[in-house]
Amino acid sequence: MADDSATIEQLRAELAASREREAAAQAREVALVGRAERAEANSAASLEQQTATAEVLRVIASSPADLQHILETMLDAAMRLSGSAIAIVRLREGEQIRNVAVAGDGPVQPEVGVVTALDRRVTAARALREGRTIHLPDRSAPEVRAAFPDNHPASFRPISSLTVPLLRDAQAIGVIDLIRDRLEPFRPGRDLPGRVVRGSSRHRHRECAAV
Repeated sequence: MADDSATIEQLRAELAASREREAAAQAREVALVGRAERAEANSAASLEQQTATAEVLRVIASSPADLQHILETMLDAAMRLSGSAIAIVRLREGEQIRNVAVAGDGPVQPEVGVVTALDRRVTAARALREGRTIHLPDRSAPEVRAAFPDNHPASFRPISSLTVPLLRDAQAIGVIDLIRDRLEPFRPGRDLPGRVVRGSSRHRHRECAAV
């Protein structure tokens, strides 16, 4: 009987070890599937971003004098890539920055032609002056109001935004603003980098608070 008991215990131990190995194998399989799915998603996002970039470059090459068409194409690509409700292109004109193209509809609705001085404490002006991307995960946060008190009052609400400098010859010549209509921070590496834009735009000046 003692030998039978020992055999039963040994079988139980072997069964338990077999189940552990099976569970470990299943866990590895799930991890591999998860990595494959993430790689596929990243590849799709990368392809979409490359397609949007190619679309902008194609328009620049085919219509170098048609800046408005270029900007509209850029905004469409930016909104599609980032899932934003509003996209704005602002270009530098001396010591001020002008809204030259606006797309979308959301809680803040900037207008084309609005001009803002570069010394104003607004998100777009700082991103252009410093040549860096500014990500505001929550525009209603007190620190956002403190850092950018001249932003449009309607923008201080629980929404997320990304302001990216537009570069030419390593110099910021404008910015593109991406604004969501919800609280959803942008993901690093998955949203638009700076673009190179050519040309200039002239409109009648109108002073107004910036977003």
